Amino acid sequence: MLVKRILAILVVFLISLSIARGNNKVLNPAGDVKAIRGLLDLRNWDFERNGIVELSGEYDFYWDELLDPSHTSSNTAISHDYISVPGVWNEKQVEAHSLPGQGVATYKLKVLLNKTKVPLAFKFLDMATAFKFYCNGKLLTEVGQVGTTRATSEPAYLPQVVEFSADTTVLDLTILVSNFHHKKGGVWEKILLGTNADIHAKREKNIFTDIFLFASIFIIGIYHIILSLMRRQAHATLYFGLCCLLISMRRLLTSEVYFLKLFPFTSWTALCRLEYLTIFLVVPIFALFFYSLYKEDFNKPIFHAILIMGIVLSLVVLFTPVRIFSYTIPTYQTYLVFSCLYGFYVLIMSIRHKREGARLLLLGFFILFITIMNDILEYSWHLHTNEIVAFGQLGFIGSLTILIAYRYSNAFRTLDLQKAELSVTNEKYRHELQERIRTEKENKDLHEKLVRAQKMETIGLLAGGVAHDLNNILSGIVSYPDLLLQDLKSGSSLHTALTTIKNSGLKAAAVVQDLLTLARRGVMNFEPVNMNFIIKEFLFSPEYFQLKETHKNIEFVTNLDDKLFNIIGSPIHLRTSINNLVLNAAEAQTSGGKVTISTQNRYIDKPMRAYEEIEEGTYVVCRIEDEGAGIEPEAIKRIFEPFYTKKVMGRSGTGLGMPVVWGVVHDHKGFIDITSAPGQGTTFDLYFKMTDEELIKDEDAIPVDEYMGNGEKILIVDDVEEQRFIAGRILQRLNYTVITARSGEEAVDFLKTNEVDLLLLDMVMDPGIDGYETYKQIIRLHPHMRAVIASGYSETDLVRKAQALGAGKYIKKPYMFEKIGLAVKQELEREKI
Repeated sequence: MLVKRILAILVVFLISLSIARGNNKVLNPAGDVKAIRGLLDLRNWDFERNGIVELSGEYDFYWDELLDPSHTSSNTAISHDYISVPGVWNEKQVEAHSLPGQGVATYKLKVLLNKTKVPLAFKFLDMATAFKFYCNGKLLTEVGQVGTTRATSEPAYLPQVVEFSADTTVLDLTILVSNFHHKKGGVWEKILLGTNADIHAKREKNIFTDIFLFASIFIIGIYHIILSLMRRQAHATLYFGLCCLLISMRRLLTSEVYFLKLFPFTSWTALCRLEYLTIFLVVPIFALFFYSLYKEDFNKPIFHAILIMGIVLSLVVLFTPVRIFSYTIPTYQTYLVFSCLYGFYVLIMSIRHKREGARLLLLGFFILFITIMNDILEYSWHLHTNEIVAFGQLGFIGSLTILIAYRYSNAFRTLDLQKAELSVTNEKYRHELQERIRTEKENKDLHEKLVRAQKMETIGLLAGGVAHDLNNILSGIVSYPDLLLQDLKSGSSLHTALTTIKNSGLKAAAVVQDLLTLARRGVMNFEPVNMNFIIKEFLFSPEYFQLKETHKNIEFVTNLDDKLFNIIGSPIHLRTSINNLVLNAAEAQTSGGKVTISTQNRYIDKPMRAYEEIEEGTYVVCRIEDEGAGIEPEAIKRIFEPFYTKKVMGRSGTGLGMPVVWGVVHDHKGFIDITSAPGQGTTFDLYFKMTDEELIKDEDAIPVDEYMGNGEKILIVDDVEEQRFIAGRILQRLNYTVITARSGEEAVDFLKTNEVDLLLLDMVMDPGIDGYETYKQIIRLHPHMRAVIASGYSETDLVRKAQALGAGKYIKKPYMFEKIGLAVKQELEREKI
């Protein structure tokens, strides 16, 4: 339906454009005013009201004579005849002889006018192939060199407007024409007469139309050639682009011949060669284009014959003079009509075989064929119509452009569908894909991932995997000191050392959490916070002191609103965002300056268009402002792209700081605005929606006795031996009976014949079934089985799906003594599901 609508619009546009082209203001609107026997009566013609008139009809014709303008038709000493203008003298019968194309002649016309004070002008396109034009005995213009032999004459093209003052009511026009360089001779184009304003307006309109058609088709051609260079296998796109260039060039070589304005020193012969080549080469290149689309429907011998014929005609143009290769036009017209008819045959066969786009291409090709036939008839002087082949070409090119765009659209649509299907398949057969991925080469694996996913998703896969492995490793560093601290006597000398080891592990775990933030694979722990407290914590952090130490020439200033509203957020991630922005602001001022951190409450009563559209509401705004060099507009557009940085990689920037800020703000349902200009510094505004919830007070440590067990059986399911050992030691220390399973399958088999009180279940296990599938199978055996879920990935979709089945608490690795003890105790005390 969409294609049909586009086609209807295209046809209406072309018909309207063609009508507009043919109805310039306006040739002979008051009736068919033509010269009769050398006289054109325009005494009833008002140029200001009626417009431009064609000086067409019967002219006095003197063959083989170049007569002085003083000669009149009343002079019977020289025989003369009458000839139609516009037209050529070829084959005209004079004294029982047919005239050749080469020779000389004089044309005369008497024009009767009303007295007028309005300046008039003549408009000429071209005559074959040199001429002089006299009005009332005065030479108004000369194009080329009129002579009686090839040696004394010189052809030329020079479309022009000649102004004159009509101070008499009779115009005696004399045209001397010579042709020794072309197949056809004579006044073969219309001569127009009108007011200066109308004639110049018509010429400007013609030039505008030519330039419009040239520019439209030329841009389409260049665009498709660039596309073909990007996709080397897209031969059809290349051939189509080349055809467009040839067609567009022809617009500059015909009609007003605007090519001479651009290249005024071009010779007449060179112009003729270019004009002929632009039509002779189009057919074989179009044949290549058609063949690249529908080669299955082509007859190869006919295809090769079309190519060879086009090349032969082009070689004739290149290596023979104009007077010879101008005779190739009838041959070319026959060749063109045959090629078009064969093109129809190919398209009809393609439609029968249900080739993509063949119907659309057939319509465009039909429009082109009609206009080509029109111009062939006009060239042969059998039909005098406006030259409309350019509009047919534009229509055909339009249909081809729609076809190519339609193919690209289908390709992208197919790609999107395949991407969606592939995503579903990846989820369903994740373990199978992982097995295949491990067997493939790393480069191919990365390439396929980059094609299927965006940069952030690829980074997420990498960062999330690293974070998961690090969390498993950190469990030993954090959990063992926790266990030992429980057994140490008060005042032990080992207390400080073990606490230091534990805190170092916790700091490393915080770094892992930052990786998960970048990966967007961890859901943050939200709670009511105040941005003033977050900023103050940052100002007392080691990162801030190191920043001040390395940027001693920077002044750090704060301007915090004492009545700032609270927000719902993750303190760790908000502090990381502030750190990244302040670090960027400091590094933007290499010669010193000031960084200002401020907060304020702000109400937005209607959506505000900033770097991104900000919704209506009450916000807490955190602003980081610097006095640096500013950011270019193009850089602002890309500033949140992963790995985009203007810093030296490995020294001060990795290109990941700003993507982390973007991710954190949007995970908080917030917005970002950037104000910057080169030399005027940069301001980042972070918008977070306010909340009425109060801040949570810090709780005291819970005594161990409150979460001690009573010998309940706990089944620990984890694929990592160290994780099973650590979790088992903690739970044994808390007076639970511990049983371990190294995989989901082993746990399911055990519970077929045994019972436990609770599962401690890892969500990610490899190889084998994951935690979600394990729990799904276990509740078929024990519908009321309690479970505590653990993962190094933070809370994921698998965790939420397991909880939807009935699983309880979720704890994040590395295991902590109090955290695992409370989770198990609370889950055991929860009412049965």
